[in-house]
Amino acid sequence: MLAGLFAEGRDRLSIAFTPTTSGWVGTIALPEPATTIEYRFGGSGSFQSTGLLQITEPRTGRPMPKPSIAFAHRRDAVDIALRYVDAEGVASPVTTIAFEPAAALQRGMRDILQGIAPSWAVFGTDQNSDRIYLTALISYRCAIEKVEIGVDGQAPGTPFPLPPCDPSQPFGVPAGARHFLGLAPSVGSVTIRLTFVGGDVSQVATFARPTRR
Repeated sequence: MLAGLFAEGRDRLSIAFTPTTSGWVGTIALPEPATTIEYRFGGSGSFQSTGLLQITEPRTGRPMPKPSIAFAHRRDAVDIALRYVDAEGVASPVTTIAFEPAAALQRGMRDILQGIAPSWAVFGTDQNSDRIYLTALISYRCAIEKVEIGVDGQAPGTPFPLPPCDPSQPFGVPAGARHFLGLAPSVGSVTIRLTFVGGDVSQVATFARPTRR
């Protein structure tokens, strides 16, 4: 019984995808220590090792396998097959994970946006003190359906247009894209609300204008 449960658990590999400027990083989670992790794109062909880190895995006494893979941006969906070899030299069953670029891009950028909410907007300084910059929202726009702005405690209601998302260059910003909002000198704070792709709405974030000296 226990052996059966253990064997079943050995195919519970998972991978979390994070978008980067150059492509994707997939971080792999294993149910037990391993000496090798291998992957393959598509349903055929040979497996490829993720490589080894320059640190020792204390539970195996051997170099730790790199728990991630990196690959370029792509538009088409693909299956990623994963397997590993345990401390006893036994290979796990193959786990196949469907990678859907559009959904993964939206999910990854949304996670990033939720983690950097205090940086959604940055007030300009010196000669640009009449502006508030929304660079972070433009950078992660592939997860955003709508941006709404308010001032001085008002509920966000004024839309701020974002450039279209380009899945092949999701972090690229088109020339001439508007990345700031002009503010009257009397404005003391700005509120922002995001509607994510899929319809979920963020909490309202408030950004206080720095006190002028």
